[in-house]
Amino acid sequence: GPKFCTTLQRSERYGAGVYFNPLVDSPVAGNSTQRKRKIKYGVIQLEDLICDLTTWKWLYVAGRMHKPTVTVEGLEQCDHVATAQKQNLDMALAASLLLLGSDTAHMANENKTYELTTLYERIAGLSYVGDPRMDVGGEDPHKVSKLVRSDGQEDRFYSMYRDSMSDLAKLGVITFDRSNIQIDLHDNATRRKLWKALPQRVNKGTCYGVGIEQPETSADYLSKCLVNIVRPAARRQSIKGLLTAGLVRSFQYAGAKFAKGAFRKLR
Repeated sequence: GPKFCTTLQRSERYGAGVYFNPLVDSPVAGNSTQRKRKIKYGVIQLEDLICDLTTWKWLYVAGRMHKPTVTVEGLEQCDHVATAQKQNLDMALAASLLLLGSDTAHMANENKTYELTTLYERIAGLSYVGDPRMDVGGEDPHKVSKLVRSDGQEDRFYSMYRDSMSDLAKLGVITFDRSNIQIDLHDNATRRKLWKALPQRVNKGTCYGVGIEQPETSADYLSKCLVNIVRPAARRQSIKGLLTAGLVRSFQYAGAKFAKGAFRKLR
């Protein structure tokens, strides 16, 4: 019943505060033949949503909201959600800039300039760092690239992160245009400002000490922090899916995922 579902949804022992329903029939908009498509939707308590957006407790729904999304009508009126989402985007930008410290291959020139597309891929990949599904073939290995490079996505990412990038530009951390971003990751003050923008559970003990000595060290340390958040939450959420969706639908859903993966390898 409802009480059991709510308990399972919000239990600290089971995942990231989301109750998913996979393989649900949904009408295709504008289709006169009433053809159905299969969708997956999740339900999360507003309190848990705000918590994940502002603290990265699970980096689960927060991670999904790092990417372009469509806002449900009426939700944009919730000021506390909008404020929490802005903080989430600010933190995602700071983390992704720090992670660029391990990636010199995509520098446009030696003036510490990176392509914005590379930054967007870092952002889109934050919530997949350490996700067990990526390790076992349960997700498309090219998913992050597709999330960024599909038609219109780069413009959507720019619209999402323009304000956050402008805030960092005012602090003298970056300069940017529609194609590139400039940042000196070898500057200690720059890295400290970025670490300070991260949630406490990530930057605790690192903002002025461990993990920020060099760009490569910062990126490696941050990656480990993200893995420690994402992996257990994703693993528990997957286990919870067996209980919420039932064994039959869970195996159908997982089978479809693995079948896609196998098909991609044969292409």
